[in-house]
This record gives sequence, C-alpha cells and structure tokens, in this order.
Amino acid sequence: MRIEFGNGRRHSILSRDARLLRAGSGKLIQTPTATASTVVPAALSLRHNFSWTLIGNLVYALCQWGMLIVLAKLLSPEAVGQFALGLAITAPILLFTSLKLRSVLATDVGDQYRFADYLWLRLLTTLAALFADGLCLPSGSSMTEE
Repeated sequence: MRIEFGNGRRHSILSRDARLLRAGSGKLIQTPTATASTVVPAALSLRHNFSWTLIGNLVYALCQWGMLIVLAKLLSPEAVGQFALGLAITAPILLFTSLKLRSVLATDVGDQYRFADYLWLRLLTTLAALFADGLCLPSGSSMTEE
C-alpha cells in the first residue's frame, strides 16, 4: 500500500502493523503508539495559529465597521445612535462572556480539551450574556418618541 501526501511524496507501508505518524515535513516517522491505519497530522506552529487568529479578528472587526457604515447610509441618525447605544451597552457583556474561546481553541496545540468542552462553555456563556443583556434593556416606551 502507498500513501501520498500533499507535497507529492509517496511512502510505502511495509506491513499492516507498522506504526506511523505524519510529521510536519511530510515524512513518516515510526512511533510505538499509533496503528497503521492512523495517520495523525502534525500540530500547527504557534506562528501559524497566531496568524489565523489575527486574520479572524481583523475580518470580524472590519465586518462590524462595515455594518455600522451600511446602517449609517440606510437609517436616520437617531436610529444609528440607538444602535450605537445598544452596542455600547451589550458589547462589553458579550466580550466578557466570550472568554476569547476562539483564540484559545486555535492555539490549543496540546489538545488539552475536546471541542465539545469549548462548545458547551461557549453555549453557557452566551446564554448568560443574553440574560445579562436582557437585564440591561430599558423599557421599550422610553426609547421611542411620539
């Protein structure tokens, strides 16, 4: 049986009991723990994880800014002011409860926690943020002018 990696190299597996692990260079390394059917990708470098995290945060910030520009073009100044007030009230709560889990998950090189752990923590903190935001909402009649 032959295995071909993305870099075009081919390696032969001599027996089904061979212990293999794929290293970052595309080489196969024999290890005592993996089975022949297990080919594990090498962990990404800290620089690579940092780059993806930075790109994700920049895209998120640009989307937020773009959304404000679109709202400013489409809505009245009063409506944009209400949006800005709502964002000023809710954004700190959401930032606090997000716990930067996106960055933590991307940089968890050692795989200390399962994805399900991050997902459940994100769901619980999001529910807590929604509850806290609901407590901060003023009554609807005080925000509207007649």
